[in-house]
Amino acid sequence: MMSPALLNLNTYIEISTALCDMVGLGRAYQAIAKVLVSQGKVTEAIKYLEEFVKVAKSAHLSRSLVDACVFLGDIYNEKVSIVIMMMQNSWFYFRVKT
Repeated sequence: MMSPALLNLNTYIEISTALCDMVGLGRAYQAIAKVLVSQGKVTEAIKYLEEFVKVAKSAHLSRSLVDACVFLGDIYNEKVSIVIMMMQNSWFYFRVKT
């Protein structure tokens, strides 16, 4: 079931699309991505951020493009940090066990 926030933001996407409001559309994608990240749905959030990047590029919204790319970078950086931590823990476990 979709949260009320996501339902409202999807309505915002529909309205922004109907009005050809690229700034509003980008903001909606960004807001949905933030909600999804807070719910732990990072992969789905990345899809919305990639849409945000497409909108920003097509409408020549340089500030929005920066915001989208920074948010994507933060997510990927966090994912890499988690993988590194897991690898270090595995290495430590392997070293202690042998």
